[in-house]
This record gives sequence, structure tokens and C-alpha cells, in this order.
Amino acid sequence: MRFRRRSTRPPRGEYPPSFTHAWIRRTLPTASPAEARALLDTMRGRGWTEAEVAERILPYMPASSGPAGDSPQAGGVGAISVPAQVSTTWLDRHLPPMDRGQIRLVVEELERRGWQPTEVAVAVLPHLLPKLPRADANAILGGLRELGMTEDEVARLAPGG
Repeated sequence: MRFRRRSTRPPRGEYPPSFTHAWIRRTLPTASPAEARALLDTMRGRGWTEAEVAERILPYMPASSGPAGDSPQAGGVGAISVPAQVSTTWLDRHLPPMDRGQIRLVVEELERRGWQPTEVAVAVLPHLLPKLPRADANAILGGLRELGMTEDEVARLAPGG
């Protein structure tokens, strides 16, 4: 009679009570991008900071199978660590080389920290709009106009847009 070793990996979508380095190293590289995203959301929900995610998780994230920039991936610009006190100077220095997926991670962290949507939009849109398809960027700008932004305010968010 042979005994089979029971798998220590929980079923997909279920997570252990704590995330060990060995579990992360074993699980993340084989996760689909959607599974990896759900895992990141769970970790952030458990109080993981962006610095912890960058240091311990992002090196093992699976490569995105979607369009470039749609999700964080190993081998991209690199792990994202948002400082405790984020300034517009920091954003202006660090957002331009980021892809859309990385900018999305920064936006999520700012929102998690209580930034208001208008604050996030004013800080991030000048860096995000040039990376979007023109039709998407124009739709966002049109929506801002419909929300009552003046042409001068829109022009500040999208120079040349």
C-alpha cells in the first residue's frame, strides 16, 4: 500500500491563514493573472503594504497573458514601492516610466490610503492619458468636461490633449 502525500496547497481561490515565503514561491508562478490579482487583493485586505508586496510578491508574479501594461508582471519596470508620504513631486518623478498596470497599482494604493478621487485624478491623469489609446483618453477627458471641469482644468490634466 502506498501513501500519497496530501497537497498543502489550498484549493484555488482559498488562501492559507498566513502567507509564507515558501508558499508564495510555490504558488504565484503557476497562478493565472486573475488568480494572482485576487491573491494580491486578499493580501492587501489583510494589511500588506505596497512595500511588502513589492519586496515579497512581485518577483514571483506570473507574466501577463493580456495586453502589455494591463497587469503587473515580473521583468517590467520593476516592483512598485509607494512611500508613506506620497508627494506630487514623487508621482511626477516615478509615474512617467510606469506602464498602465503599475500606475493602476499606485492609484489603488492612494485610494486605500484615503486619497479622494479628484486628488488621484489630478495627480495621475497627466501620466496615464498619454499611455492610453487616443479614443480612451478622449472619452475620459469628455467625461471630465461633463462633470463640470473647465477647458483650462482639462488642459492642465492633458497638455496637448
